[in-house]
Amino acid sequence: MSRRIALTAMTAAAVFTTGCFDLPPYNPKTSVSYTEDKDGSTVVGSGFALHFAGTGFHMPDKLLIDGVDVLGHASQGCHAESEVGIQIAPTLRISADSAATPATNGLVPVLRGPAAVQVKLDWGSQFSCKDTSSVAPSGTTTFTVFPDGRIIRDDLLADPNPPSAQPPVADVCDCDPLEMNINGFTVSSYWTFAQDHFVNLYTPDQTVLPIKDTQEITSPSTACMAGASSRVGFAWPATDQATIHGAGALLAFGRFNTIDNSMLDTFPWKNSLAMFIEPGGNDCTTTLTRAAAYNTPAMSALSINKGSSIFASLHDGIYGGAGDNSPPGVMLMTDQVELTGTVAGSFAVWLRFPHAVDTLRATIANPMGAWYVPQRVADDSWIVWFRDALMPGQTITIKPN
Repeated sequence: MSRRIALTAMTAAAVFTTGCFDLPPYNPKTSVSYTEDKDGSTVVGSGFALHFAGTGFHMPDKLLIDGVDVLGHASQGCHAESEVGIQIAPTLRISADSAATPATNGLVPVLRGPAAVQVKLDWGSQFSCKDTSSVAPSGTTTFTVFPDGRIIRDDLLADPNPPSAQPPVADVCDCDPLEMNINGFTVSSYWTFAQDHFVNLYTPDQTVLPIKDTQEITSPSTACMAGASSRVGFAWPATDQATIHGAGALLAFGRFNTIDNSMLDTFPWKNSLAMFIEPGGNDCTTTLTRAAAYNTPAMSALSINKGSSIFASLHDGIYGGAGDNSPPGVMLMTDQVELTGTVAGSFAVWLRFPHAVDTLRATIANPMGAWYVPQRVADDSWIVWFRDALMPGQTITIKPN
């Protein structure tokens, strides 16, 4: 095997122990990892674990915070929101606990850590209606997870109408034969949480609402749930039809594409949402600050080698990350990289060097502990995650070692 390999925990530990390279000590608490298990696969970071189902649709079926699953699991309702997924009511939802039969069902770990994990899900199904019509939803959902509990979800929903077919009518496509008077289709991308694990909900203006009293909040830009020992925040870069609403014992966070429309005729649809998991008690100040920074990219601009400003990708949250029509990675002309600008919290940057690079070294004035995590993606391609904010006047230097 060539020595030009990505730094895994084992190889990094060996390098740091022997002192061959001037890199910060490897610290598992500031990394994120992807592992497969008998029930699916798990992404593990500091204080949290996101599990992807191994059967049915490979959507997340558990989110463990300090060892406790906080996702909401609906006890009834074939199209009701449950766990994490896509709602195309009144047909069967797309989730790990759905009764729908997968026609397409793939899970690919695009990035495996330690600086970022990215899991790409391709899914699809087909539902027959009571007349001759059918609904054939499909799409791609990508989760990018960072060591500090920041998770970016990016959805692309394709047209669920079969080619050359008349769009179906909702009242003949209901998955529940006992329901009556279905007015139209409702399509959303959502996360659900069990209300019992949280106490208060904080809105962008710091208004505090008891979780169990939450009815519906429309078009929020940010929000945060607080429990006894953890907080979960959200940021919607596009707030049109963003929603927080109670659903029995669950609380759903998501964004609607369609609400009670008689026809399914507004596709394809792209949607992104950021989530932030933080330790601590019932104070969402820092969580809402992080969420607001995600929604205002101009306030968190990064410059590489004093060039023009770049911003974190809405698709994966990485500076130089995935674009709509371009592969990820900032193309470099030289080996040495200088990062300047103002970034409000921890961040990751994706770099493409002009040649193969075996190891990287980052420096900054007065570093504190293991402040960055490098991850090799390809011979010339690296992601580097930084634990701390970048302040005006600071410079991070990155170069091959």
